[in-house]
Amino acid sequence: DDLPSTRLAKAFSRLRKPLVVLDWRDTASLRNRRKCVRIESDSKSIGILAAKTLLAIDQYASFAYLPVAGSASWSEARGTAFKQELARHGQDLTVLNPTLPIINQVRRLAKPLALFAANDVTAAGFLDRAKAAGIPVPQDASVLGVDNERLTCLHSTPPLASIQPDFEQAGYLAAAALHAMLNGRVVRQCQKYLTKGVVSRTSMEVSGTSGRLVQRIKELIRNTPVG
Repeated sequence: DDLPSTRLAKAFSRLRKPLVVLDWRDTASLRNRRKCVRIESDSKSIGILAAKTLLAIDQYASFAYLPVAGSASWSEARGTAFKQELARHGQDLTVLNPTLPIINQVRRLAKPLALFAANDVTAAGFLDRAKAAGIPVPQDASVLGVDNERLTCLHSTPPLASIQPDFEQAGYLAAAALHAMLNGRVVRQCQKYLTKGVVSRTSMEVSGTSGRLVQRIKELIRNTPVG
């Protein structure tokens, strides 16, 4: 994903050998490749799950989506699905502009705010800005990311709640696709891997003393090594 060299990425896309890519950002360069299979996260289901999760908490005055900076079809797809699912329940969505000061945009939104970010890195960046600006999380803004990158989620302040994609399934799909192509079989060019669920952490805790206490206990149990 996101090879550091654009020239290297283009060189890969020109290969005449069977090629399998996972969550490749520049999908346009691969659409006409006959021997290329794209394994991608199901961004639509991720956006829907985020909306259902935050709606179930039933305490928010406004909702916002923070996409990644730059052009990324998966980020746009997650935001679109999030917006559509919220609309089905009569809720509006504010899509934040990642190229402008985020905190200024957030200050204008009604509190408490539910903020869904395109991925964990984007969500963690917001948590850093919120802490510096004195915006309490989750009291004024609950934050939900995607990928459940433990190093990022557990070292954020507060620990970041995140949607867990099924990366193991992605690996199996990639291996199966490559094996099929090497044996001359036709393979579907775009395949989606599923989502396991939501890993709750302090950045998205429910209101009320008892709710926070239960969630904190669950978090300690989940993150304490066994043995």
